[in-house]
Amino acid sequence: MPDDTDSSAALQRTLTVYRRTIEFLDVQRAQFGAFTPPYIWHQFDDTRSEIARLKRSLRELGVVVEDLPGDADVQHADLPAATRAVDGDALLSIYRRMLVDQVRYVSLAGMSRWNDLSLPLVDLYVEPALTPIGSATGTAPHAIAGTPPSTALSNLAQQPAARMLIEGLPGSGKTTCLRWLALACASRGAGGPSPDSIGGWPDPPPLPLLLTAREIASALTRKNAAPDVEHMPTLSAFWSAIAEWLQYSDLAALVPTIQQLLERGGCLVLIDGMDDLPATASRHGFMVALSRFVARYPDNCYVLACRDYDAVSMASLAGFARYRLGRLDQPRTDAMIAQWYPVIAGQAGLLVPEDVSERIARLQGALRGDPKLQELSCTTLTLALAILAHVENHLLPARRGVVLRRLADVLLRGWDHSRLGGGREPPAFDLDAPVEPERELTLLAPVALALQSRFAGGHDQLPTLGYAEIESLLCAGPAGAGVDQRGVSQRAVPQLLTRWCSRGLLAQPSPGAYAMPHRQVREYLAARGLAALPNFPPRAYAVRREPRWREVLLLAVQELGAGRAPHIARLLVRLLLHPPEPDHNGGAHDLLLAAECLVELAERSQPDRALRSEVCGRLAELLGSGTHSSAERVQAGMLLGRLSDPRFMSLLPHVAKIGGGGFILGTLEGYEDEGPAQWVYVSSFAIGVNPVTNHEYAAFLAERSTQAPPHYWHDSRFNNPACPVVGVTWHDANAYCAWLTERLARAGLLEPGMVVRLPLEVEWEKAASWDELHQAKLRYPWGDEWSSACANTADGRGAWMTAPVGCYPAGGSRYGVHDCIGNVWEWTGSVYENYPGAAKPFHEPGSYTLRGSSCASNPTHARCTYRSRLPASYWRYHLGFRIVIGRPPQPPRANVV
Repeated sequence: MPDDTDSSAALQRTLTVYRRTIEFLDVQRAQFGAFTPPYIWHQFDDTRSEIARLKRSLRELGVVVEDLPGDADVQHADLPAATRAVDGDALLSIYRRMLVDQVRYVSLAGMSRWNDLSLPLVDLYVEPALTPIGSATGTAPHAIAGTPPSTALSNLAQQPAARMLIEGLPGSGKTTCLRWLALACASRGAGGPSPDSIGGWPDPPPLPLLLTAREIASALTRKNAAPDVEHMPTLSAFWSAIAEWLQYSDLAALVPTIQQLLERGGCLVLIDGMDDLPATASRHGFMVALSRFVARYPDNCYVLACRDYDAVSMASLAGFARYRLGRLDQPRTDAMIAQWYPVIAGQAGLLVPEDVSERIARLQGALRGDPKLQELSCTTLTLALAILAHVENHLLPARRGVVLRRLADVLLRGWDHSRLGGGREPPAFDLDAPVEPERELTLLAPVALALQSRFAGGHDQLPTLGYAEIESLLCAGPAGAGVDQRGVSQRAVPQLLTRWCSRGLLAQPSPGAYAMPHRQVREYLAARGLAALPNFPPRAYAVRREPRWREVLLLAVQELGAGRAPHIARLLVRLLLHPPEPDHNGGAHDLLLAAECLVELAERSQPDRALRSEVCGRLAELLGSGTHSSAERVQAGMLLGRLSDPRFMSLLPHVAKIGGGGFILGTLEGYEDEGPAQWVYVSSFAIGVNPVTNHEYAAFLAERSTQAPPHYWHDSRFNNPACPVVGVTWHDANAYCAWLTERLARAGLLEPGMVVRLPLEVEWEKAASWDELHQAKLRYPWGDEWSSACANTADGRGAWMTAPVGCYPAGGSRYGVHDCIGNVWEWTGSVYENYPGAAKPFHEPGSYTLRGSSCASNPTHARCTYRSRLPASYWRYHLGFRIVIGRPPQPPRANVV
């Protein structure tokens, strides 16, 4: 029996390997399309034969083996030789299957460390929303009237005789949209599965003709169809371009059949890269040929794609409805991450579902809370780069430089719109020693640095450099970039500028002036240029106060840390901490920048630990200072949480001891449930100085693996270690208290008879409002007058939401308890019910009282006696708790005042 078990396990492992081989061969076949070489088909046959043999052997051992679609023998109709058929229907069937093979995979080559990664389009596609540009009026007779402000592509393209022009930023997904339409229609027309979103299309769906404008223009030029003063391209010239495209796939015999379908309005014509045409007479010739083609076959659907609409050259497209493929919104960002991550993770070997689910939540949360990462990941391309980086364990937003580096590289290489998705890249230079992409980015870095130096702030006016200035910078760089300086001015500079402009890295806002339109790419390349300077620390220190340099400095530090020069970055940190001249502004700016630099470095070496200790100590001083603004204190607290907050290093939390005795519970001035005011005796207890933080709650989750993390746990807006944990239910809070009771008792830190629990209402209110010295009740923890500088509420709050605990030292109570007002509502252990002697008794079993108000509260509800409540299973983004250490609760003795 053991031998059989071992044998079956070995056979199953081998079967898995062969099935992965089929998947790889399938990708290869799709990339070759109609030109799949014979050896690929031989490998299909051999591999499937081995799969059949292994399945027979396993079944003989009694193992149940599932039959997968890839196990089946290859159908001869799929072979290229079948294109010799002359029957029109048969050719259409072959064409559809060929088109499916050509567009079914998305190539992510060069976008990650998995250089040859190709993934199924149907597994990745997220339906985009298209926003109409202008109105569907008589100027656009084929525009789709009455469409909502944002409409799905599949709904628009299936309208009879639809004519659409899709515009969008580079990488916004225009090509993917066209390929998906082609895949959906071709797959369904071939009898295969099709997406639910095209369920309303006619059956059979239109035949997709997927072309690129550059290919058609080249064919027109080769057919001498370029316009001149006497001749314009004819309809037959456009047909010659389509016939040439079909000839390329050995399907020239299909031309008459396609022409018949066009006559009947049975085609979906998809043309990509409408603004990717050469700026010559052929552009006008192409537009003339296209308009004549559309006029000749008006009943078909036409979907064109371009980056920007040129009203002059595209005047013949006035009858097309224009739609903008905009930036990704939050729901589509979340959907794309949820769809892409498991597919990529499966290819990368991350096969644990729970691990993948947590990674998805982490990346979604990181994007929600970081404006820079949101801006960077606003297109399909850049979000894909972020997902790939995250799968590779590059933590975001900390390693956003990795995403920017790859984005610059993708822009530099360009992405091809060819039929098979993988055309040959033209060389960058016509030089004896061609420049590699990394070195080309090195050439771009000083140009970006010079442009950043001219940036005046704002985003409306891009900084520019003249041709001579760029020429001077590039001629100074080739020697270090491995380029022979001979002929650089005459050959390399013009080629480089033309190439970079065509790739979108540079733009020409006016003749002879060059700018970098993508701000974050410019900042990244400027950071590379700055980090490469031999005098980086003093140069960086000189511009540290200018807002335009903040992100550049941080990216430069990240570059130095990721390379071999973290010590250079530490020199800048020391310069910020110990300036050559006294800082008369209090040093908060430089201290916060030094802390941000350490976060970017993410080092753990001995020099780094010493710097961290110094920075953390000074951040803690700033946090408790009353001389700095609340915004500076909040930023200090956030950075302290990301570095290492010394306040939470001990298992025993900081507590304030409250002596036993009486105090006045409630008030006569608030709502009915806040009174009547009464004298209440409360036994002694100790209460947390701060609400329980994410750092403290993380220790609980690490030991209690069965405990689900609370809502917003992965949301970077709320999960800073120094911020209060939020999204917890009453049950979650009690589970934490039970765990901490056990841990403190085991460590000998809990006195006999004591437990950790939620505070009772009377305990919470006494700790927050009672002035024991004067035996007086305070309206607010700090006194009887409201001050927005004393609490994190909606009144005077900055850009943050919840703030790190202890950021409002002036708002502490007389017992030294912080954040009693604002920041987060706090669960108590008291059921919501009336006080003794109330005029209108009430009792709500299952609902527990909340105290303290939150970051979303107005001053009218931000007082020590204000009460709210929620059922025990509820959670909110501004709902947390603090702990009490005391004896199990006893009902208070009360006397109405």
